[in-house]
Amino acid sequence: MRWGIVVVGLCCACGAKSALEVDEHDASLDARRDATVRDARPIDARLVDARLVDGPSVDGRPLPDTMGDVAFDGEPPRPPRPCRSRARPVDLFLVVDSSGSMRAELEALSAEVPTLLRDMIQPPDLDLNGEADWPAIEDLHFAVALSGNGGRFNGVGDPERPGCAPSYPIWQSYRRGGDLEGFLLGASCVFPEAVGGSEALFSTALRALLPPDATFPFRQTPEIAVAHAGYLRDESVLVMLFVTDEDDDSICTDLPTDVCEQRCVRVGMMTFCTVPTGSVASWSEGITELGDRRDLVLGALAGMPVDVSDPDEVLEITLGAHPFAEMCSVDGRAGLPAPRVVEMVNRFDGVLHSICSTRYQGLVRTIASRVGRLACDDP
Repeated sequence: MRWGIVVVGLCCACGAKSALEVDEHDASLDARRDATVRDARPIDARLVDARLVDGPSVDGRPLPDTMGDVAFDGEPPRPPRPCRSRARPVDLFLVVDSSGSMRAELEALSAEVPTLLRDMIQPPDLDLNGEADWPAIEDLHFAVALSGNGGRFNGVGDPERPGCAPSYPIWQSYRRGGDLEGFLLGASCVFPEAVGGSEALFSTALRALLPPDATFPFRQTPEIAVAHAGYLRDESVLVMLFVTDEDDDSICTDLPTDVCEQRCVRVGMMTFCTVPTGSVASWSEGITELGDRRDLVLGALAGMPVDVSDPDEVLEITLGAHPFAEMCSVDGRAGLPAPRVVEMVNRFDGVLHSICSTRYQGLVRTIASRVGRLACDDP
């Protein structure tokens, strides 16, 4: 998140995760506000209780710790009952903050992504009843976009990770019976070193996926539309995950209903303000338009408490937190408050998880079970 100095004076030290960047902004902008989301009206969300992340769970519900993870040597058990019709495909899209403070988090994410994909394709039998805990996904697309990169999918591999090639297709696909291990390796390799950049998560997502004929002002350019053609399918279940250690800073949308938002805090004798950002309500219009043609599952790994399980309470805490103070910090992973991301996910009844959790298993299995049932139209 970029910050501008509005009132200059003596400043006391401030413990923030990343250094402050000084930007100059027009202080006369009438639409500026000193709170990030004043009209937040979240709906109930599926928040994974971070206290369960080190133990197995199904759809957010804990299972006995003694069960552990179940590994499959071959094909997993079939779903408890067949799909009512052909299983729908799933398009999984990660929007990742690639700013310099994300080094530890990107490493952890690259290690967890294969688990998420495997749990979708080969559902586990965590309750040991001889049946998979949710239906298997048989047709899966996977893509990653880095924030502030214009919405382009990333195909650059990380050669420092064992087995990774220098480059990959900008989106990868798997169909049942294909090379699962190759697919999992490729998906784990497209998370580069933290390279710096903005946290414009919402605009990155819509520039990557919203077609050029969409009414929302932030959408694919003709170049990106050609490059990304075939990834997003009208009949698919779209899974979109925001991953960040700071809050979204997508700019104002210029929609007639948009009210640019700005948050200011005093530190000693100085006042710091965020750059103006488009309201979450306005950016949610674009995501709603994206979801008009398909089912949408929204989720986030972001700066939020690791020990609070109520989504409304998480939003209240993140809104009231000092934006320079770390919301959480565990084993080298840390996150600043992300109230905009929390509110966006809440608006779509999504899945929230703290980026500071020692493992992301709770998010992984909650997403996998929800998507498996949705793609199969199971209750």
